[in-house]
Amino acid sequence: MCTAATYQTRDFYMGRTLDYEFSYGEEIVITPRRFPIALRHGGVMDTHYAIIGTAHVADGFPLYYDAVNEKGLGMAGLNFVGSAQYAEVVPDRENIAQFEFIPRLLGRCATLAEAREALRTLNLTGTPFSERLPASQLHWLLADKSGAVVIESVADGLKVYDDPAGVLTNNPPFPQQMFALNNFMHLSPKQPENLFSDALPLTLYSRGMGALGLPGDLSSASRFVRAAFTRLHSVSGEGEADSVGQFFHILGAVEQQNGCCEVRPGEYERTIYTSCWNADRGIYYYTTYTNRRISAVELRREAGYTYYLCPSAAGGKAEALSGNVEYAIYAVRGDSCRFSRILFTPQTVLCLTADSGELPGEEREEGDLAVYSIRDGRIVREQAHVEVNERGNTSRRFPKKSYRLHIQNAQGDKHHLDIAGLRSDDDWILNPLYADTSKIRERLGYELWDTFNSSGSRAASSRLVHVEVFLNGAYWGLYGLQERVDLKQLDGDKRADLLYKVVANDRPTAEELLSCASTGRYRAFELQNGDTAGAENLWMPAAAYIAYLDGQDMAGAELNIDNVVDYGLWAMFTQAHDNHFKNQFLNAVHESGCYTLYKIPWDLNHTFGDVWRGEDVENNFTGYMVGSLVMDGAFEEYLARGGDEAALAVAARWRQLRSGGLTAEAVIARAREMHEEIAGARMRDSLRWPQCGMGEGNAMNIRDIEDFVETMFVRMDEYIEELASGA
Repeated sequence: MCTAATYQTRDFYMGRTLDYEFSYGEEIVITPRRFPIALRHGGVMDTHYAIIGTAHVADGFPLYYDAVNEKGLGMAGLNFVGSAQYAEVVPDRENIAQFEFIPRLLGRCATLAEAREALRTLNLTGTPFSERLPASQLHWLLADKSGAVVIESVADGLKVYDDPAGVLTNNPPFPQQMFALNNFMHLSPKQPENLFSDALPLTLYSRGMGALGLPGDLSSASRFVRAAFTRLHSVSGEGEADSVGQFFHILGAVEQQNGCCEVRPGEYERTIYTSCWNADRGIYYYTTYTNRRISAVELRREAGYTYYLCPSAAGGKAEALSGNVEYAIYAVRGDSCRFSRILFTPQTVLCLTADSGELPGEEREEGDLAVYSIRDGRIVREQAHVEVNERGNTSRRFPKKSYRLHIQNAQGDKHHLDIAGLRSDDDWILNPLYADTSKIRERLGYELWDTFNSSGSRAASSRLVHVEVFLNGAYWGLYGLQERVDLKQLDGDKRADLLYKVVANDRPTAEELLSCASTGRYRAFELQNGDTAGAENLWMPAAAYIAYLDGQDMAGAELNIDNVVDYGLWAMFTQAHDNHFKNQFLNAVHESGCYTLYKIPWDLNHTFGDVWRGEDVENNFTGYMVGSLVMDGAFEEYLARGGDEAALAVAARWRQLRSGGLTAEAVIARAREMHEEIAGARMRDSLRWPQCGMGEGNAMNIRDIEDFVETMFVRMDEYIEELASGA
């Protein structure tokens, strides 16, 4: 049936399980201070303490299963079928119907001591709520940080018992439950000793034999013993996360699984929900049978208002985070009440406001940036001045633009921010992720490069995290916040190393590059730090790279072959169609009088089966395809030049990756995790940009990506075996 318990660390906690074969439509309910509670025999409670808990609302009345008031007094009602008996209405007494017992005590009593005093004069009646809802047979656990009592209305009156065990289940009556604990005084969390007989050589045959003999069945008597033992021996930290987590584990010891407790043919009790409230801070936590994520509802008081935050009827906090479900928020002060609706997101939120009020263009636009992020379980707000401008190539044709952020302080100097776990920096990229309805391809591709990359920081790619963006007060959708690839990212030497960005397929010859005097860009190459080296050396490493691709000897630079193999395998596996030559960085590391080149991927929207069709029609921009395997020119050239030795080296590296945990299961699990994490944000983004439906196979679900990953592992394994066998 049900189990309730209390728990004390730094704060006081209380909660319960509700075990039943079906739901009554319970929901999180808040009763504000001035919400009128009409008592069946005693007029109206116009003013009372605010109450939060789980209830079934019938005809506007909260039929609470359990609740806590703003003062920290909590109460839970549990089934007591066959034992509960209520009184008749008595004139000249405060008659309280069983269904209004919780709101009456919690509404008028601030402490357990006050509740004890009130119970001396209350007459608890069996008045039904309605013909459809007769009086439930219940008993109650009532507690605050000072202690706990059990209240039972039985044949010989209303009984109030101190509860030193801090738990309550169902039948038999509480005194018998407590007496039965005498049968278990031998239980201990320690490993057992042989007390059976010195004549028998009994030994410990396993670790973890503490609590040997603790009942494990689902009867209320056994659950009472199990919950009491678990609670009294529970160990946790004093913090909120440790305390709440441990409390759910305490009640987890007595939860009921569907199918284990048949109450009638084909019908089974299950733990419909589990609650836990921090009575000191007014936070109500809960899980449900189908959602194990701990959700929370919190009461706050600010600026004279009391704020009540609760889910809509559509779902709870977990659903709000993942499924775009709204919360309702009430702000109450005196007789006034303001109502609003809000959405929650686990993503960092960036609010950009341009001074002009216009959308940023190619030129830098000054404005303000507010960053809202979650740190240590709390929302943190940071603010800075910002210069923002539109960026990108193909993405410029989309209505949802890509932006570059230059963070400044009030004096206009560079200002570094730590955002979403990325590096501290003043220069950021906002990637619109517009052409990818899954919104995870780029992030997944960069994370996989971290797995493939054996060159460490010399070939470190950008990192991308999902954020939600507001622009000039309007919701602008889901973006990828990215670090720039620069010598800071690569731990490079700004005085000696060179970094190139390959931005197009307009490939020059080596001779053209060697004769080039440009310090910025030549054809496909952009030099990221051209002002720090001698002009005669600016393009020599890039020219050596082009020479290698053209089958010529390299001069003045060499490729790191391990990196070439890593990049080639990564590009094959991800099917990086747009990263064959362009959309790469070349990090030229100067050492021992020569440059060593490292390839780094960039701009990964056309990966995992997503390809550019070459059409300008916006809504038909991408398609889905798994093409030929070899995706990188340098890798292809290495295999052509290296013969059997190169083939065996490639095969050995792939097998090393596979044995190191690179599996279809692992990649798919990570993809699903990313996809679920941004579920609500994806939905909001699709509502903001409904025209972003690009491609038949590129669906909002990730089945295509999952199929792609499974297919590529099969193809890659086959390719490697053929490569190795032919060597």
